[in-house]
Amino acid sequence: MKQSGYLARERAIRREYAAAAERLTRQFLLDTLQVTLHSEFGFGYDRIMRLTDAWGKTYDLFHEALEGGNEADYWQVKLDRMLAEVIRDRQPLIPFEERYPELKEITYGPKK
Repeated sequence: MKQSGYLARERAIRREYAAAAERLTRQFLLDTLQVTLHSEFGFGYDRIMRLTDAWGKTYDLFHEALEGGNEADYWQVKLDRMLAEVIRDRQPLIPFEERYPELKEITYGPKK
């Protein structure tokens, strides 16, 4: 079925808005994290930059969990396992699906 040019443009605009929202959110999270590390925990520039670099790599690594690609379920499980290590017996782990209820459920059957 041929796609209308209008619909294709609208889809591209929506994708660009979503990408812009993600960039803005990521930058704001980073800015507020860096300020908190400095003002509340006394971290200096070098330590904050090491953490920022490591966090950026981790963010990029686990971003696949949100994208719904072929390996999204793998990254969702891996993220939950790593968070379980962090919290250990201090509190129950809230499963990925509950932390991100807006994400579409991953299914393995034929597409409808």
